[in-house]
Amino acid sequence: MKGGVRSAEVTFHIHATEDDGKILRALAQELGLDPLKVTRTAAEGHFGNPIAVCGVSVDGEEGETLLRTVLAKLGPGDLEELRSAPAGRLEEGKFFHVRLDKQAMVMGGVKLGYADPVKLRFRLAAGVSPV
Repeated sequence: MKGGVRSAEVTFHIHATEDDGKILRALAQELGLDPLKVTRTAAEGHFGNPIAVCGVSVDGEEGETLLRTVLAKLGPGDLEELRSAPAGRLEEGKFFHVRLDKQAMVMGGVKLGYADPVKLRFRLAAGVSPV
C-alpha cells in the first residue's frame, strides 16, 4: 500500500480512574506511537468526573506504518470484519475508520472495540482500498 495513507489521527479518552502511563505505554508498544506527541485537553464527564481527551496525528509514512501495524496485529475474525464491510468504515470515500479496544491494548493485545475505544482515522489517497 505504499503511498496509500496520507495521514492518520488517533484519539482516545483517559478517565480519572485509569492509569495514563499504562495507556500511553500500550499505545507505544502496540501501535508504535510516541507518547510525547500526544496532546491532551481537559474535559468533564456527565457526572463531573475529569476526563483527558487525547490525540496524536501522524503523516505519510508514519500513518502508513500505523495502518500496517494495526492490520498485522488484528486477529483473523477482526480482519474479516474489516474486509466484509469496508464501505461502512469509509467517510467521503477517503477517510477509513477503525476503533480498537483500549483495555485489550493495555493488556498487550490489539482487537476491534467499540466501548471506550481508541479511534483511528486514516486519510487515504484517491482510489486506495484500506484492507
